[in-house]
Amino acid sequence: MAKPASVLYVSTEVSPFAKTGGLADVANSLPVSLFNSGVEVRVVMPKYGFISERRSRLHEVIRLKDIPVSLNGETRKINVRVGVLPETRVQVYFIDNEEFFKRDSLYTNPKTQSDYEDNHIRFAFFAKSIFEMLKRLGWQPNIIHCNEWHTGLIPLYLKSHYHQDEFFSHTKTLFTVHNTAYQGIFPSSHSTVLDIPSEFQNDQGVLHNGSLNFLKTGVQFSEFVNTISDFYAKETKTNDEMTGGLSGVFESKGAHYTGIGNGIDYKIWNPETDSLIPANYSFDHLAGKNECKKAIVEKLGLPFHEHTPVLGIVTRMVDLKGIDLMVEAIPDLLQKEVQIVFMGQGEEKYQKVLEQMKSKYPGKMGIMFSHDQTLAHLVFSGADIFLMPSRFETSATSHLQALRYGTVPVVKETGSLADTIQDAKENSKSGNGFKFRDYSKTAFLESVGHALELFKNREKWLHIMKAGMHSDHSWENTALGYQGLYKKILKEK
Repeated sequence: MAKPASVLYVSTEVSPFAKTGGLADVANSLPVSLFNSGVEVRVVMPKYGFISERRSRLHEVIRLKDIPVSLNGETRKINVRVGVLPETRVQVYFIDNEEFFKRDSLYTNPKTQSDYEDNHIRFAFFAKSIFEMLKRLGWQPNIIHCNEWHTGLIPLYLKSHYHQDEFFSHTKTLFTVHNTAYQGIFPSSHSTVLDIPSEFQNDQGVLHNGSLNFLKTGVQFSEFVNTISDFYAKETKTNDEMTGGLSGVFESKGAHYTGIGNGIDYKIWNPETDSLIPANYSFDHLAGKNECKKAIVEKLGLPFHEHTPVLGIVTRMVDLKGIDLMVEAIPDLLQKEVQIVFMGQGEEKYQKVLEQMKSKYPGKMGIMFSHDQTLAHLVFSGADIFLMPSRFETSATSHLQALRYGTVPVVKETGSLADTIQDAKENSKSGNGFKFRDYSKTAFLESVGHALELFKNREKWLHIMKAGMHSDHSWENTALGYQGLYKKILKEK
């Protein structure tokens, strides 16, 4: 019988302590759900300079003070503070070293807006610190769960520097890839200063295209690798454009590479209890959704027409999120009997074009160039259709939030969007949205056209809404997927 999983969850950002993107939210929600499901899980992250010990309620542990960590022949010391994820009993360890972590930003210098020049050393030191912390702590997790390129050296160090250490003789690694666009690429000459053994300083080891690649290293040396959806796992095995040429590395993992979808927090995203929307509702009592529709269009200066479909967009205005495709298609959409509510921020060139469209079609399009959490809830609850034509998609959650609120998504078939959206035109029984394959204006408009056509049929539309609102994309469901993967890892010799 396999031992129950004990897991050290490693992330360089964890909400609410430090955040640049969705990784921080995952690193909060997933450990909490794992803990609540019975997994012994603890979290570790760097203690950045902006993290307040008082506000975060961190405390010292005597045996975790002045721990020596060696890198490139130089020994530095770390102090480890301990706290918990707010309103939980999930322990978080904060690795404190002033030289590498006492900074006002996670990865980039606020003055230059460029990456810190010593990021390779910072995160190598973080990786080694974890092993030394565990030994001093006396806790032997059987899985170290690494996330993103910043943690990519942990599996390598386990197999090289710590493979003969009896303390880690039963420790295995899982490496989760959230986004292949970020890989941690540095000159190959840095390999030696990071204590990477010479036998691994080649294309079969840590190098890719002549450079040191942290992401490749994590994938290469972990026992198991996963990403955030089955479809994204398939894409990364075949698409060199998406992976920066690493598709062969992903493919080489074989059955040791899989996908597990992220979830959303149903305590926050729930139309029945949401305090940020003007009226609560459920599938069986949908009147409140109409009130939300009226609220969002009037909030953005549009007249309310109950039977006019409202197309909602909540996005970053960058090409990766399909903003170029939306800008190309919106004039055609605005000639139809629709209204568009748009919330986003990003490239200024798109802002100007969208403002021109709004002026050209008065009463048809409302815009807010920012990201406002309250307004986001209002868009998800008030729109009828949600547009998300991302070129590539990794750990998206917007379509899951739309589903929960009965707002039917139109998406491109990529990443997690492909796994969670079943096309209602192709599958009338379980369809919960609409998707298209070719990244083109024609394919996008055709898919939106299918949605608008079915919107006219109230019975069919309610069936699509119900499929989305009743689907389970909770973190609890995601945690079950990871529990299964942990068991699989522990069964292997």
